[in-house]
Amino acid sequence: MLELAVLFLAGALHSQDVDAPEVDLGTYLAPEQVLDPERGLLLEEMSTDDGARIVYERPVVVLPPVLVRGETHTSIRRFVLRRDGTREDVGSHYFESEYLGTETLDGDGECLRIRRHTLRMDFSGKQLGEDFVEWYAKDRGVVKMSGERYWKDADGNIVRTESIQ
Repeated sequence: MLELAVLFLAGALHSQDVDAPEVDLGTYLAPEQVLDPERGLLLEEMSTDDGARIVYERPVVVLPPVLVRGETHTSIRRFVLRRDGTREDVGSHYFESEYLGTETLDGDGECLRIRRHTLRMDFSGKQLGEDFVEWYAKDRGVVKMSGERYWKDADGNIVRTESIQ
């Protein structure tokens, strides 16, 4: 009874499946997402909220091809921030992920739950961090996301936060 109360208080009152200790990520990606069978889900560049482009020095592994429950995967890459084709800034981007298990979501079926942490820092010391959980449905990719995004100044003080949904 205490376990049920703890699950309810934690907001996790969904049906939990018996999880396999490892799972093939490829079956949970959307058709447009390309999985390198040896390296995993790669990211070469991305857009920022204000229209700039982050271009990595070489593709960064965001998620490995096989996820093992409880293992943390990390990657870090240097990047160039470009706006209208002009180099505006440089920095490094840290990625961390952990397969938490599966969860059945209404309308989406069995989904992988993956905890993600990212930290992007430019060379002035400013940081953009994200701590969130993603739910990946079979053959559809991310169907739900929940967490927080935060900005820090060069002294490490949080200057802004927002919810990720």
